[in-house]
Amino acid sequence: MINPFSTIDDRLSTLEGSILHLCSSLKSSAFSLEPEKPINVQEASAFLEIPVNTIYGLTSTWKIPFYKPGKNLLFYKSELNEWVKAGRQKTVSEIQTEARNGVKSGK
Repeated sequence: MINPFSTIDDRLSTLEGSILHLCSSLKSSAFSLEPEKPINVQEASAFLEIPVNTIYGLTSTWKIPFYKPGKNLLFYKSELNEWVKAGRQKTVSEIQTEARNGVKSGK
């Protein structure tokens, strides 16, 4: 007869090992509880791979998210990523699929 307590003990040991492995993975990964630090114009230019003058042009027309505490322009990478994603263009196949679905649904 199998001892049920032995089975439970084995399972608990396995769970404990998995949790310890997960905790160590989180500590060593890019996951961080530290707040995001702002970057300057030159860093934003390098991050987006566009010229600094273009960054200034985008801020002067309010087309890019930025902060201006005093004289310095600051950016957050997460907001720049969202800004880039918002400008995503659809592929031809996505447009064709939408057109077919629009015709089928009577739009």
